[in-house]
Amino acid sequence: MAGNAAYIIGTLAESEFGSMRIIGLTSSENAESKQILPDLTNMLKFNDSESVMNAAGTMGTLVISLSRVLYN
Repeated sequence: MAGNAAYIIGTLAESEFGSMRIIGLTSSENAESKQILPDLTNMLKFNDSESVMNAAGTMGTLVISLSRVLYN
């Protein structure tokens, strides 16, 4: 289930609006929202390769999206 969630978050992050919403969640007051990036990082240690790929892809998409916003 975590791999599917990472995939969905990554898909949302492919749009500028979606990536900004996800990045905004990571700095919100909600404790669960602050766990998005640590949870994705922890998923890199999973034995399930699909979950690892989804987590890595999502983090990469967030970095690319954020860099586009910051540097354009």
